[in-house]
This record gives sequence, C-alpha cells and structure tokens, in this order.
Amino acid sequence: MDEAVGPAATLSLHMNLHQARTRIRTILAIDAAWTTTEPSGVSLLQGDDLTWNCVAVAPSYASFIATAKGVSVDWATPATPDTLDVNALLAAAQATVGAPVDLVPIDMPVAMSPITGRRVADNAISVEFGGRGCAVHSPTSQRPGPIAHLSCRGFAARGYPLATTATISGSCPALVEVFPHTALLTLLGDTYRVPYKIAKAARYWPKLSPLAVPAERTEGPPHQTCQLARGGVQSNFSRVQLRVV
Repeated sequence: MDEAVGPAATLSLHMNLHQARTRIRTILAIDAAWTTTEPSGVSLLQGDDLTWNCVAVAPSYASFIATAKGVSVDWATPATPDTLDVNALLAAAQATVGAPVDLVPIDMPVAMSPITGRRVADNAISVEFGGRGCAVHSPTSQRPGPIAHLSCRGFAARGYPLATTATISGSCPALVEVFPHTALLTLLGDTYRVPYKIAKAARYWPKLSPLAVPAERTEGPPHQTCQLARGGVQSNFSRVQLRVV
C-alpha cells in the first residue's frame, strides 16, 4: 500500500510547485478540522510564474462558498462548524477565479487506507521539527478518522486523487497532505514555531497595541484581537511575498 505523502513532504511540495508552475495555477488550501465541532479554514491562491496571490480566505466552508456569491466574510463572528461539500467548494473556487482548481493541499492526516495511529511520516516530522515547536499531533481512528476518509473519497471522485509516494512530482490535479508550519519555518529561516494564532495574540505580543483603524471598526474585543494578530503576523511574515487581493 502506498503511503500518503505526509507532512514531511511540505518543502518538497514547495520545490515541485516551482518546477511545475507552468501547470499549477490555482490552489485551494484547506486547514481542516479533525472533528465536527470545529470549523475548517479555506484559502484560494492563484499564481503566475513567481507571483502568488491570495484571492480569498474564509474561516469555514460555508463562508468561503458565500464569498463566491459576493458575500463578505464576517470576521467578528465565530465561524460555525460545517461539513465539507467538495462539489460546492470546487465550484465556488472556480467561480471566484474563472479557472478550475489544480491542487488541493489539506492540513490533516489523510491516507489511502484507514489511519488508526501515528504513521512513519508523523514520527519523522516530529523528530525533525519537534525541538522547534512543530511536533505532529497523533491521529486516531476517530480524529480525524471518518472526516479524513470522506475528504479523500470526495476529492478523488472529482478527479483529485491523493498524492502518494507513487505519484509523479508535480502531477495535477491532486489532493496532497501538508504541514504548512514546517514550510513556514524553512521559508522564513526561523528556528522556532512562528506565532500566528489570533486567539493567542495578546499572549504573543503583550506590548503591541492594536493597529490604527477607522473608529467604526474598533468596537469589541474580537476586532482588537484581530488587529493585534495582524500587527504581529506582519512583522513575522514580511519576508514572504504573498499578495492578498
């Protein structure tokens, strides 16, 4: 049985994107929740040669799909957990950029066979990056379990098979497992986990004041937290050229 690419291949994937960018133009990235009680983040990127643009980003499947209909994301309201609808998600992405999705990276353990515990890839990435604050969570038959299985089956049915060790580098369309934070460490040249979680903004940057914004947008703790996070993240990610449109 071929093993899934696994998180350790994130940097290799980055290199393959560079080598095969004539074929990869649109990426639909999923920060998948491992349970049904949490929402999944979605972002849509489109590239041309060395320039990649973040076209859309949303804190749930439903809110991402809504953006394709012109509905703005309400970042002040907590996202509601929802179920992955592969057809609707791909359709929304294509409607947004006017082109089909080439690659679907998913930040969740996935495999051709049921996952019941830690894999070789999980242990390898923990050995390599555990000391840098990026060890891998242990998957079980329940987390992500059926969610991972349904995600693989849904995308495969739409022509996005899971990339494995047998997959030719740069092959598209495909679904590929990634661990983005290890790639960020490499891209940024940092030695330890990059602070980025909005919920932990005040702990990350206790002396950082919220950025100046129009008065009508500064009401309530959620917005202040977002401003704290934005300021801190900008200071860390200024070296990565990714334009948000």
